[in-house]
Amino acid sequence: RFYEILSEATGTMVGRLWLWLATELPEAYIYNIAVLPEHRRRGYATAALQQAAELAKSAGCVRIGLNVFAPNVAAQRLYHKLGYEPVSHFMNRSL
Repeated sequence: RFYEILSEATGTMVGRLWLWLATELPEAYIYNIAVLPEHRRRGYATAALQQAAELAKSAGCVRIGLNVFAPNVAAQRLYHKLGYEPVSHFMNRSL
């Protein structure tokens, strides 16, 4: 499912969210969330992630996951604040 993140004040699109609901597992996965640079740090991602969790829960999912790259410290802080916890750690080596 693809969602637009809208500004309540203006109704304009400020970002997008891609959510997968696998009710047979039962879990959900956020493939992507992006807020346009000029609209960041205004609570849009927080609100969208909270709404995604509610959608997943109402669909019968008991878990929601996502991936975040190690250098994206700001996103990691946001996800941690919302209750996400690390469950794996991948490493690469340049050749």
